[in-house]
Amino acid sequence: MADARRSPADGGGFAVSSAQKQLAIEGGTPVRSTLLPYGHQQISEEEVQEVARVLRGDWITQGPAATRFERCMAEILGRRHAVAFSSDTAALHGCAHAAGLEPGTEAVVPTLSFLASANAVAYCGAKPVLTDVDASTLNSTADLINSRLSSRTRAVIAVDFAGLPCVAAEIAETSRQHGLTFIQDACHALGAQVEGKPAGALADLAAYSFHPVKAITSGEGGLAATDDAEAAHRLRRFATHGVEREPSRMENFDGPWRYEMQALGYNYRITDFQCALGISQAGKLETFIRQRQAIARQYDAWIEDEPGIRRAQPQPPPDADHAYHLYIVRIDMNELQATRRRVFEALRAENIGVQVHYLPIHLHPYYRHTYGYQPGDFPDAESYYSECLSLPIYPAMTEGDLQDVITAFKKILSAYRNRPS
Repeated sequence: MADARRSPADGGGFAVSSAQKQLAIEGGTPVRSTLLPYGHQQISEEEVQEVARVLRGDWITQGPAATRFERCMAEILGRRHAVAFSSDTAALHGCAHAAGLEPGTEAVVPTLSFLASANAVAYCGAKPVLTDVDASTLNSTADLINSRLSSRTRAVIAVDFAGLPCVAAEIAETSRQHGLTFIQDACHALGAQVEGKPAGALADLAAYSFHPVKAITSGEGGLAATDDAEAAHRLRRFATHGVEREPSRMENFDGPWRYEMQALGYNYRITDFQCALGISQAGKLETFIRQRQAIARQYDAWIEDEPGIRRAQPQPPPDADHAYHLYIVRIDMNELQATRRRVFEALRAENIGVQVHYLPIHLHPYYRHTYGYQPGDFPDAESYYSECLSLPIYPAMTEGDLQDVITAFKKILSAYRNRPS
C-alpha cells in the first residue's frame, strides 16, 4: 500500500507494479484491503467536545447555537439572512415556498441534479419543468432556461453541479427580465467563489447542504440564504409548522402565549447540537476546499496523459473556482473494450468506492409517469450519465489513498484497452 503520510499536494508517481496487474474482479489482489468511499466527513476531537458541551447544556434544539450558526453562515456567504434547516432538501423546499410556488405554477430545473432540486418544486404542488444542461459545464445556462419558460413560470432553479458555480449573473438577469425568483441550488458549491463572491450570492434565494459528504457537515442539515427580509421570514415560518409568533404579524393577538398557524409549514428545524458541529466546521471551510482542490489537481495531472478518460467539467474561469464536492470523469467507450458498468464494478472490486452522480431526473419512473418525460428528451445530460464516474475526493484522503485510486484506475484502463470485456 502506498505511503499514507504524504499529503495530496506533495505529488508523486503512480506506477502499477506487476503484482497488481491481475484485476481483482477476476481473482487478483485488490489495490486496497478496505473500501475507500467517494466522500467522507472529517471531524476532530474538539468538535466532538463542542457537541458534547451543547448536549450537556440547557438547550439541545431551538436554542442559541442555532442562532449563532445562522449568523456565522450569513457572514461567510455575505448575505443579510440565513435560515438553517434539518436538511438541504428541506432548505430547497423552503426556497420553493418562499418563491411563491403553488399549484398551477412552474419552475425550471436542470435534469442533471439530485432529485431534491426538482422535488422541492413538486412538494409545493407546482410543476418541475426540466431542462438539459450545457454539455461542457453540466450546468444550466440562460439560453436553456429561456427555452423552457411559460406564462406559468414563477421561479428558476440553477444547480452548481459537482461544485462548479453556474453562470449566475446571466441567469439572474434572465430572471429579472421575466419577473422570476432565482433560486440557486449551491449545495455542491459551498466554499466556491465567483468574482470574489461566494457561490449563490447573486441569487434571490440560495440553498446549501451540510450532509457528511459535503464541504462541511452538521451531520444532516441545510441552509437557505437571502438578502430579502420578507423571504427570510417566510423561510423561518415555513420551517416551524407555518406558525407565526410575532404579535405585529398576527391576525388576533390576545396574549404572550398565542401563536397562529398562518401557512402550511413543516417541522424542518435543525438541532443545537448539530449547529455546534456546524459552527466548528465552518471555521475550516476554506482549508477543506483547498484540500479538495489539491486532490483535484493531482487527478488532473494524471488524467491529462491517460487515454480513455477525461474530466467531466472544464477548469473554472479565471474569476471563479471549483469547490470539488465531486470529481467526475467520463469514460471513453470507444477507447475501452468494456462497459461503464464493468469499469465501475472492477473499481469497486479493487476497493475504490467510485459512484455515479446522477441518473437524470427525467429518467426516474416517478417523473416519467407523472410528468410524461421520456428517454431522449435531454440528450446532453443522458450522454454524460452514460459515461460518468465520480472518484473519491474529500479532505481526509491521504497521498496513499489518492495513489490507490490512480493505481487501480490505471490497472483497469490498461486491461480493458487491450482485450474485450
